[in-house]
Amino acid sequence: MSAITAKASRKMKKYAVLTREPRCFLGSFDFSWEQRKFEEIAVRSSVICSDDTLPRVEYEDIVSGTGRLNKDIYAKQSIKSGIAFHQGDVLYGKLRPYLQNWLLPTFDGLAVGDFWVLQPQNADSSFLYRLIQSRQFDEVANQSTGTKMPRADWKLVSKTVFSIPSNISEQAAIGTYFTALDSLITLHQRKGKAAVSGCSNDANNSKGVCCKARDFGYKCHKKDEPNRFDA
Repeated sequence: MSAITAKASRKMKKYAVLTREPRCFLGSFDFSWEQRKFEEIAVRSSVICSDDTLPRVEYEDIVSGTGRLNKDIYAKQSIKSGIAFHQGDVLYGKLRPYLQNWLLPTFDGLAVGDFWVLQPQNADSSFLYRLIQSRQFDEVANQSTGTKMPRADWKLVSKTVFSIPSNISEQAAIGTYFTALDSLITLHQRKGKAAVSGCSNDANNSKGVCCKARDFGYKCHKKDEPNRFDA
């Protein structure tokens, strides 16, 4: 099993737990795969820029392990220089790689700090973004140099061989699959949190109805009724 399909299997199990739904809305991967070194999939950009019209992305701006920004980076005030990146490049935090700071930007900007700005080579950017999140990549990246400030070793990572689909359109299909699956997982996690804190349905709240969580779903009852789910 490849690193990508193994990750897909783990995510599907997580989705099944959240939804109590054992089956997937998508089929299995049935693509033609090939072995390629990482340096044949992506190259590092090292173009330093200080353009004050471009937004800056720093470690502190990324939610670890999710690839999401935690603030409006266009509202940041910064004059720091950084590595220029473009939409479709992949940002990977090489400092303390176990922090899992990665991003697939939909905009141009500057990566400030210890980032690799990875440009796909004969590869789909969404697939590359998922590849750097795989267990195989994570294990190699964490064979880092340095003790107090460990950094991923490009010499080691670049020579590591990965299994990838030979067709770019098939790579893109996998990238789309993961994006859809992540969205579903996030949706059901939010529903679970909302159910614990109270009903997200304002109409119900205004009618004197409240909700309790049960299997990540909503179970509503009138506020003056006993809570049958506490029994």
